[in-house]
Order: sequence, then C-alpha cells, then structure tokens
Amino acid sequence: SQLLGKANVKYVASTYPIETESFEFIQNYNDLYLYKNQDFLPRYYFENEKQPVVVENTTTNTTVLKFEQSQSERKLIIAENYYPGFSLKIDQQIEKLSPYDGVFKAANIPQNTSSAQISFFPKSFQLGKTISAGTLILIVMWYIREISKSKKVSKS
Repeated sequence: SQLLGKANVKYVASTYPIETESFEFIQNYNDLYLYKNQDFLPRYYFENEKQPVVVENTTTNTTVLKFEQSQSERKLIIAENYYPGFSLKIDQQIEKLSPYDGVFKAANIPQNTSSAQISFFPKSFQLGKTISAGTLILIVMWYIREISKSKKVSKS
C-alpha cells in the first residue's frame, strides 16, 4: 500500500476482500470490493513535509506549481514516471529532474522559492522536429526545381 500511495493511487478495486489496515473498505459493487488507500500521497509533495503543493496551471507540456517558501532547501517529489526530457524552471534557471526511488521524479527546491514550472521537451522531439523541417525544405526546393525544368521544356 505504501508503494501504491507513493504512486498517487488513492483507490484500489479488488475481486476479493483485502484484510489490512492500510486499505479502508468503502463499498462492494457486485463482486468488486472498493478500498481507499490510507498511505495515499498527492502527485506533488515535499519529502518529509506536510506542506501542500498546488497546481496553478497545466498545459500539454508544462505544469506550474505554487507552494509556501521555506528557509531551507527541500526535495520536491513528483509521483509520475521518470523520463529524460523533463526540466524544472525556478527563477529563470532551468534544472533537470532526477529519478527518485528508481521510478518517480524529484528536484531540489532552493530556499525562499514559492513556485516552479515543470516542462517536457525531450531532445528526441527537438531532433525529430529539426529533421522534419529540413526534409520539408528539401522537398519544396526539389518541387520548385522540377517546375522550373518543366517550364524550360515547354518553352522549347
């Protein structure tokens, strides 16, 4: 239940009863048992702190987080799978996120910081975008050349 809690799993459905204090029985739906995970942690939280982290804004590749300032550095835990390409922007400085517990993401938040922005722009996407743009330019240049050749042939 603790690993599920770290993974931001709040509810568990089971086809058989679960006998443990970590799961609170909620309701039985036909042959399905629904439990609430007592070890649930939010998607964004600080290690060893109870201070809330609020999601202020989310877009396709960016999430803005707000939280209270602290007089010391602390570790922000993000209960999402770690994947290269994520970065954290604090006060116009970009930091890379690091793996946490081998699965999740984490970042050190400097003291006196009250917000952070998480972005996802992997190098593979940037490379693919550059290759696609270059290919498009080459196709347009080839097409223009073919049109100019056909105009020369038709004039003759």
